[in-house]
Amino acid sequence: MAAGLFEGQSREEFKNDVSKLVSAMGYSIQSSGSSEGGLFFTVTKSEPLGDVKTLIYVFTISKSVSQHMINEASKLALEHGISKVVLLSTSGFSDTALKYCSKHNITFFDRKGFEELLQKYSISLSGMEKIFEYSFELGMTMSEATRVFERERGKKFLGFGVDERIVEVSGRYAPVGSFLLTRTEEVKTGLSKTLKNVKKSNFFYVNLHTNELCYISRGLGKGVKMASSDILNRLMFLTLSSVEMLADIVKRGVMDMGEMHDRYELFYENNRNDLQLLWEDGLIATTTDRRGFIPNLTIPAFDNPRYNVRGFTSVVKSVPSSFEVDSLKFEPKDVVKLLEVFFAAKGEVREVIYLPYYTCKYVDDKGMSRTKVLLAPKYLV
Repeated sequence: MAAGLFEGQSREEFKNDVSKLVSAMGYSIQSSGSSEGGLFFTVTKSEPLGDVKTLIYVFTISKSVSQHMINEASKLALEHGISKVVLLSTSGFSDTALKYCSKHNITFFDRKGFEELLQKYSISLSGMEKIFEYSFELGMTMSEATRVFERERGKKFLGFGVDERIVEVSGRYAPVGSFLLTRTEEVKTGLSKTLKNVKKSNFFYVNLHTNELCYISRGLGKGVKMASSDILNRLMFLTLSSVEMLADIVKRGVMDMGEMHDRYELFYENNRNDLQLLWEDGLIATTTDRRGFIPNLTIPAFDNPRYNVRGFTSVVKSVPSSFEVDSLKFEPKDVVKLLEVFFAAKGEVREVIYLPYYTCKYVDDKGMSRTKVLLAPKYLV
């Protein structure tokens, strides 16, 4: 399967599409072949001084093309008696590879250039049949994602740690459910601090493949990015009464020991067990004076606008994509019930939007592997 721009296509579909592009560019294909790193075509093109033979090499690997790979393509051209080489990549080129191409006057097209060629010659890709009614707009190319994964690759330092290599980078879409929650809170208002019931509502987005709660994370000087929490998965292993107890503590922010005894009658064993369950799972912690409990969670408060991830991202309609799509493992009707209990609110299911993301598989020098996920929507701010 081709990587980068052509995820989801069979190798034959990919080869046929590239053949159409090569022909549309005015070349006559003489022969074609494949290698571990991609496909190649020997072609000719009529010029004023006669036919010019060229080797067009298409790299289909998910990582950036290195100078060594370009050298191999050049050797292949020489084996066919060809001196002119044109390189295309479905991901991108390393900095050293770009310098090498410039120095040796080698024509190259990275992922963006590849896309522009397809548009210029009106080549539509086969295997792009997946259509989403709505999706978060893709905000990062495969080559950009690969560079991020490369920076986060494990490297030895002063003999310590392990060296990792990138085995595969792929793009996917996850189904994300949108939910509107509404609840009433007692809020102190005015100089007299009079208690008043105030209705609050907010939108929440949950990955329906992993059951992770999404929100916007702000970093100092780093703009915004989408993050996720596994809180809903952790709640699924608790009793309903313990979830309600946690929701009460989260809503209040802090609950002293006396108030806990008054509200939950902790002299009953079942209620003590609920409290113990929350403590052992690390969902609550004691106050500094050890006279009360506070939530031990890193998620925003109920009415924080950062839960409404659609307000920070670009959403588009009718998106064709060749990215693989995650299955919907968690039904929206079940997720909204869990949200209602945890946030002590009334909820309703709104819609499903598809979220683009990239995965990277690393393998270290000891043969151990790990996978990292990079959410890739286009941000508005």
